[in-house]
Amino acid sequence: GERRYSNGFKLSVAYTYGKSYDNGSDKRNVLWNSYDDGNFWGLSSYDRTHALVVSYIYDLPFWRDQSTLMRNLLGGWQISGSTFVQSGTPFSITRTDDKAGVGEGSNGQPVDLVGDIYANTNGQFSAGNGLDDNFWFNPKAFAQAPSGRFGNSTRNIIRNPGAQQWDLAIFKNFVLKGSHRLQFRAEMFNFINHPNLSGPNTDITNANFGRVISKD
Repeated sequence: GERRYSNGFKLSVAYTYGKSYDNGSDKRNVLWNSYDDGNFWGLSSYDRTHALVVSYIYDLPFWRDQSTLMRNLLGGWQISGSTFVQSGTPFSITRTDDKAGVGEGSNGQPVDLVGDIYANTNGQFSAGNGLDDNFWFNPKAFAQAPSGRFGNSTRNIIRNPGAQQWDLAIFKNFVLKGSHRLQFRAEMFNFINHPNLSGPNTDITNANFGRVISKD
């Protein structure tokens, strides 16, 4: 939706909802099991279900009329900004060792899903090394597949943390002679200093498996 520029204010809001599924999101995807693509079907690797963009422009209400020297010096301020919020992309829990015994593991082989992925999780940043109980997903929900078969977990069953970006710009316009204008501009990116979490650790053999221990 959009509010047209009126009385010194304009607002634009755009929201997109979408879901994409496939059994290969790009040409480099390789099936885990060449004889069965059943557990390779899942969310597309680029899927971001929710995306919200808000942008705005606002002329500050004091001394918009810059017809005098004092108004020219003190007025003419404008604020604009944009906010972008979106879901994280999905990912799989795999191993690169050849548990299935097919002679190739470098493209990844799924582990077993044995429990509730989000049991006892809070989605919070973790200090790691067992110093807290902050988990993005439940590490006990996954187990190594036994030798001789592929794991039963499916592709892209967990999402990475979402992302936010808050940008702001402040303008000061000066009226010069004739049609000439001078503009002072200051821009701030992520002005609220909101941290975006990195993806969680996905190595089932790592002590931080299931935890988010870094930020973007």
